[in-house]
Amino acid sequence: MKINNIKTINSTDTGPKRILSIEQVYDYVAGRPTEGCMVMRFLEETELELKCLAFVNFNFANSEGRNHCKDHNVKVGSGIKLP
Repeated sequence: MKINNIKTINSTDTGPKRILSIEQVYDYVAGRPTEGCMVMRFLEETELELKCLAFVNFNFANSEGRNHCKDHNVKVGSGIKLP
């Protein structure tokens, strides 16, 4: 995810619906949580951002019905970088 600049900035939100960064989700999992919804939110957001990079003619609507690519300034179809 880092090479594609996805979820690299730590969330400053402390609410239950915050979206974690790569580092934060790793720390969260390392802490052996009893609930996985933070991880699921991270994975859903990451999936949408990868789709934004990979596809052009695709429904980029998030669960609220907004265009995820526009909301997160991800250029549609710009390509996924590989190491």
